[in-house]
Amino acid sequence: MCAGRYGIDHPSINPLAAPAKEWAMLGCRRALVTVAELDTMRDRARLYVETLRGSAWGGEEAALYETSGGGHVYLLEDGAGGDKAKAELDAVVSFIKRSRAAT
Repeated sequence: MCAGRYGIDHPSINPLAAPAKEWAMLGCRRALVTVAELDTMRDRARLYVETLRGSAWGGEEAALYETSGGGHVYLLEDGAGGDKAKAELDAVVSFIKRSRAAT
C-alpha cells in the first residue's frame, strides 16, 4: 500500500509521521476510522484517531469503529455477506447519515 520511501511510516497511515501543520489541511470535518479487534494495525488506528482529535485539524468528529474478533483484512476472508462485514457497513452508513442530518 505504501511502499517506497516511507514504507509503513508513510504519513497516510502513520499519524505521527505527518508534521503538525499538515493536520490542519485535512479536507474533511468528520472522520471515521475502522479497524478489527485482532488487526495488527489496531494500535495504529487508535493512535490515528487520538492524534487527529488532538491535532490542529479543527474538524468536528473523529470516531473509531472496532470490529470484534476480526483480524487484518477480515472483510476479504469473511466476505461481504458476513455478519461482521454487515455490522461494519451499518456503522459506516450510520456515520454518513449523521453527517447529512447535521447539515
